[in-house]
Amino acid sequence: MRIYSVSDNKEFIEDFNGAGEWNTAVRSFMYQTLDIYNIDTLTDVEVFSLNFEDYKYLQEHFLEFNKYMQEIYNYTFCRFLDRLASLRVSSTKEKYDFFCKHYSRLQNDIPLYH
Repeated sequence: MRIYSVSDNKEFIEDFNGAGEWNTAVRSFMYQTLDIYNIDTLTDVEVFSLNFEDYKYLQEHFLEFNKYMQEIYNYTFCRFLDRLASLRVSSTKEKYDFFCKHYSRLQNDIPLYH
C-alpha cells in the first residue's frame, strides 16, 4: 500500500506499507476530517477497517488495545523519522539506495513507475 498526495496533477508518495502493517491517514481518522493524503493498494490485499466510534470504545474499555496502539504509534513515529532522513538525500541514486535499505521488503511489490 502507499500513502500519497496530489498537487498540480502530480503524485507525491509519502510512504509505503507492506503485508501486516498498519496504514491510515492519521489526521483524517483522528479528527474525522478530509485530508490531503490518499491510500492506494499496489497488490491484492485483505483490508480490515476500524471506524472511529469503535476505536474510541476499544480505547476506553481495553487496556490491551491502548498498549497495542502505543506500539503502532512508536513504530509509525520511527518510520516518520526515517522518512524525514530520506528527504536529506538529493540524487535519484541516493533516494533509491535509501529506499532499498529501509523498504527492501517491499521492492518486489512496487511497480517501477512509483
